[in-house]
Amino acid sequence: MSKKITKKNSILFNQLWINKAIEDGNSFVLISKKEDDRSIGEIIEERYLEEDLEPKSRKVTEHDSLLYQREWLKKYREEGLPIPNRKVAGKYSLGQILALKHFELEMF
Repeated sequence: MSKKITKKNSILFNQLWINKAIEDGNSFVLISKKEDDRSIGEIIEERYLEEDLEPKSRKVTEHDSLLYQREWLKKYREEGLPIPNRKVAGKYSLGQILALKHFELEMF
């Protein structure tokens, strides 16, 4: 006897809602503990409808990319270069500063 697939027991339904919330930048709708018999996907779907949420159309840039910063820190460590004080960053991210300083070193 096969079990009918529903929103409550569909792994794909739940995973798609979790992915959507993360990709849209709305991770605050994710839950840490279920308090009733609804599936996680159902809870997230309901929160999207209640709050009329839209995807946050913000692109990841060099300024706010943790991966970009991490790659530049790794490169500096591998090359034994001094890493500047993080307080210097101001309106530029540490990754951007490291990239510019590395470019400057290559020029001279």
